[in-house]
Amino acid sequence: MTLEKLLDALKIDAHPAYWDEIYPEAALEYAAEGCVTVQTGFLDALDAELRAFPHHRDAVYRAAAAIRENDALARYTVLLAHAMRRVRAFFAEFSALRLPEPPEGEDPLPYEMTGFFALCASAWDEARALRKRNVPEDVIRATVQGFDISVGIFARRHGREGFDTGRMNWCTNFLPPSNTLTIGRFNFAPGKFDYPAVVLRNTAGEYRILMHGTRIHRSGLLLGSPGAQDEEGAFDADFIETDGYFEGYCPAPTVPGKPAVVQKTRVRLEKPGWQAVLRPGDGYLVTHIPEAEDFSHEYQLASYRRAREIYAACYPDLGIRALHCRSWLLAPQMQGFLSPTSNLVQFQRDHLLYPCPCNGQGVFSHLFLQPVERYEDLPERTSLERGVKAIYLAGGVLYETAGFNITE
Repeated sequence: MTLEKLLDALKIDAHPAYWDEIYPEAALEYAAEGCVTVQTGFLDALDAELRAFPHHRDAVYRAAAAIRENDALARYTVLLAHAMRRVRAFFAEFSALRLPEPPEGEDPLPYEMTGFFALCASAWDEARALRKRNVPEDVIRATVQGFDISVGIFARRHGREGFDTGRMNWCTNFLPPSNTLTIGRFNFAPGKFDYPAVVLRNTAGEYRILMHGTRIHRSGLLLGSPGAQDEEGAFDADFIETDGYFEGYCPAPTVPGKPAVVQKTRVRLEKPGWQAVLRPGDGYLVTHIPEAEDFSHEYQLASYRRAREIYAACYPDLGIRALHCRSWLLAPQMQGFLSPTSNLVQFQRDHLLYPCPCNGQGVFSHLFLQPVERYEDLPERTSLERGVKAIYLAGGVLYETAGFNITE
């Protein structure tokens, strides 16, 4: 079967250009072995060693059985697995990727789960790579379980188990040679710091942030943020370092109920009392917050501590200098209606907050989940939903916020 015929059979109208090159190799593998990742023996072994399917095992095995009976779906799953091995090309052309659409009246699960089983082909390589780094086995299992957890995230959005390109895109963050790990409550992804800020610490253990080479709206938000697009009163937040001092613009102290903003007054921090602990280009950990039930403050703190320990021991070459997060969950506007002792407010207080590039839309992808046409139709099931909804009904925006983690 040619690639063109395969895609026609699955009613897929687009594909990454490099698939034309890799298809013959994928077709040869399928002819020799079939689709290994949907075989019961493969799934049993993966689950036995890595506990890969802790929540959605029945759906995984049901989808695998259906794919085994559908030649086109099985071939496409093998092709997807081959495509992922070209990591750079896969990310570069991800927008052209389509998962098969089920014929009307058929169960969509096996069509969507082709992406899931293609990811499973990388699970052993992922585990081997992490073991070479001496990553603890429980962390390896938790990291591999991200595929299964993504099925649950899909279910919370659509009311049924399944998978889509959004979940697939997220899961590819764990493919080798990635060093992204699930540690406790969070996912941690190593990277190079690329936000317009420098983090400083003094001899007393106090932290400050100075903005670095960005333009600030007169409101204190980053220019270009929602409601902060006009140039009137805007200024450049430049950063200066000399032999004797650091100088620039600091974020204002957090005000509950208000967005994080930058002060208009320049600040000078004298050396040697202050030193930079995180600059653009330094190694750092991006903190991602997967959907889960337990968000207790104790669990958060334990996750931070263990992340620092594991990356220091297993990845000393990455030069990790700090933990950092960018999320709607850091918006201090929510402190205006949440209890000061709530887990979310305590999460925010563990970070030194500052404004960052945002579009004010993150809350719709991660809190309300279901699209609505009018803000009036947003649900009000919790105090968090009620408070956020009120912000949008009043014509405001919940600003995604960045923060440097200051827990030890």
